[in-house]
Amino acid sequence: KANSFMRVTQEWLEYKKGKLNERTHKNYESYCQRYLYEPLGSMPISEIKSIDITKIMNTVEGRLYEDLRVVLNSVFKYALANGMLTHNPMLLIPFKKAERNNRRALTKAEKKKLFERLEMPEFNEYKLPFMIMYYFGLRPCELEDSHFEGDFLVARNAKRKGGKIEYKKIPIH
Repeated sequence: KANSFMRVTQEWLEYKKGKLNERTHKNYESYCQRYLYEPLGSMPISEIKSIDITKIMNTVEGRLYEDLRVVLNSVFKYALANGMLTHNPMLLIPFKKAERNNRRALTKAEKKKLFERLEMPEFNEYKLPFMIMYYFGLRPCELEDSHFEGDFLVARNAKRKGGKIEYKKIPIH
């Protein structure tokens, strides 16, 4: 169908390709397939009501709720901007921020155990990456493409939105 929810969503996903982080884009595609296409896919986007969305949103929670709401809101905004809708049914769907668990620093005992294990022969290949991540606060994905420039370890910062590229430059003397 020309303006079915599925077709409009696929068009929006195509529009967002290259504008979103590749992993985020893949997650959004997966969310659509797993949670949205079955209940909404064949419906004309203009006939979807807040109650239809609420039924879906009541089945999820936490970060998944946040992400589904972002996808749905974006799809409906896209449809609105392209003249397919006269209203956005997401206006009545509340944003619920998922609870985050903050990480904690390792205790002295945990640090001791970590360093003892890293000295064991079977963990030898992990020693340097773990030490760099521990002492310089790098994420595993940042370590993959890091490199040295003189006395600096340079790594791309993974936590930047909108495809913005920023690097961490860590002095190592």
